[in-house]
Amino acid sequence: MEQLIRDKRLGANDDVHYGWEDSQLVKKGKTIYQSASTLTVAKDAARNMRKEVPNNESGAMGVMFAGSLSLGAVSGEKSSVKAQTFKNTVAMPLGLVSVSRDPITKDKFLSLLSDKLKLETPEENVIAEKAVTETFETEDWTCAAPKLVVEAVENDISGPFFMSEVWFGADKSPWKQEQPMASCTEHCAKFLSLLINGLKNFASSLSENGFRPMTSADRVIEQRKKDIQSAIEFQNLQKVQTQQKLDSVRQEKATLVETIGTQLSDLVHDKQAKGYYMDTDNLAGAIIGRANELYESYAVQTAGQRKVLTQYEQYHFTIRKGEKGIYQLSSDDRGKSEDALRVGLIVKMKESMQKAFDKAEAGPEELTDIAIDIFND
Repeated sequence: MEQLIRDKRLGANDDVHYGWEDSQLVKKGKTIYQSASTLTVAKDAARNMRKEVPNNESGAMGVMFAGSLSLGAVSGEKSSVKAQTFKNTVAMPLGLVSVSRDPITKDKFLSLLSDKLKLETPEENVIAEKAVTETFETEDWTCAAPKLVVEAVENDISGPFFMSEVWFGADKSPWKQEQPMASCTEHCAKFLSLLINGLKNFASSLSENGFRPMTSADRVIEQRKKDIQSAIEFQNLQKVQTQQKLDSVRQEKATLVETIGTQLSDLVHDKQAKGYYMDTDNLAGAIIGRANELYESYAVQTAGQRKVLTQYEQYHFTIRKGEKGIYQLSSDDRGKSEDALRVGLIVKMKESMQKAFDKAEAGPEELTDIAIDIFND
C-alpha cells in the first residue's frame, strides 16, 4: 500500500512555479508548483553542493517529486564536475535519484514535440516549432528543471508532480545562493508548460487532506527529524542526570557538613556564653576541603621503599609495587579514604579551635577565620 505524507503546496503567490501559463500555447499549458518539502530538499542539496564543488562552480539545483519518486538534477553538461559531484556524493544521502542528462537541444525538443507532446493541429506545430527555433537560437537548455520534466515525460512517470529549483554557488544576478529560482522568461519558462503537457497522469496538487505519496527524500527528512529528536532527548536526559548528580553531591556535602559541625559544636557551646563565636559549618567545610586535597596528594605518592608509604595505610591506601621495584599508593575506595582523613582532621580542627580560644582577647569575638588559619598551618 502506498504510503502518504502531509505536505504544503507553495502556490503562485510564492512567485516561483514552473510552466509559463501565458504562452502562445496557453490551452496546452500546465504548471508544476513547489511544495514545502521539495524546497527543503533542494536547499539542502544546494548547501551540500556548495560544500563539495570548487568555489568557481555554480548553477541550478533541481528537485522533483513525481508520485513516490524523488529526482534531482543540476544544470550543465552531465560530465561536468558539478554534475558528477551531485551524482556521486550529494544525491543518495538526500534520498534523490540523480538524473544525469546533457542540456536539452533543439533536435531533442522537436523530437519530443512530435512523439510525446501530441500537438493537435498543424497550427500548433507551426507555432511551437517557430518558438523553439527562436528559443534555441543562441544556446541549448542547460537548466535543471527541463531535465527533470523530460526525464518524467520520456519514462512515463506518473504524478502528482512538485518541483523546486535552487541556485548553488556564488550569487549570479538575478539568482541568489540557496534561494528558489523562477524559470527565465527567455528559455525554460516559455516551454516548460508544453513539456509538462506530456507528463503522464498529470496533477500538481495535494489530496483534499493535504497528502501526497511519500518519497525516499521524505524518508530521509523523517529520519533526520527522529535523529534530531533523539539527540535532544538524549541531551535533556544528560542534563537531568548531571543535575541529579550535582544535587546528590550537594546533599551529601550538606549532610557531611552537618555531621562534622555537630562533632565540633561541643567545643563551641561552652564558649558562646562568654561571647565567643565560631561558624561550625565553615569549619566543617575546611575539613572536607583539606581531606580532598590530602587525598589528591597521597594518591600520586611514590617511593623507592615500601616502608616509607606504610603511614598512609591508616587512610585505606594500598601500597603496590610498580615498575623497577618502586612502590606507589592507590585507593580502591575514595570515599572510605577521605572518611579516614576527616577523622584525623576533626581532631586537628578541635586543637586549632582551642588555640584560637586561648589566643583570643577577652570579650565577644568571631574566631572562625583564626581557627581555620591555625588549622591550615
